[in-house]
Amino acid sequence: MKVLQAIDELSWEGCSVQYNQQTLLHSDSMDPPPAWVALVALGKFKGGSLFIPWLNLVLYYEPGTIIFLHGHILPHEVWAFHDGQRVSYIDK
Repeated sequence: MKVLQAIDELSWEGCSVQYNQQTLLHSDSMDPPPAWVALVALGKFKGGSLFIPWLNLVLYYEPGTIIFLHGHILPHEVWAFHDGQRVSYIDK
């Protein structure tokens, strides 16, 4: 229990879990501008790359991938995935 009490409760603020979701182009307007957001892809699937148009950057967002992003500043989208289940853990 002492371990759980030592964790700052704000670490869990803005945490979300998404199941089998594709996202259209968006900015995370509720995030503080300097905040880094951790995106974690879990499951067994193919596809589902993360696209950041301002940088013309495609990142392979495969199972086990962790990406840190300024989601408030950089508009981004996650492309379609197939062949399985996908779970995304997002921690702000």
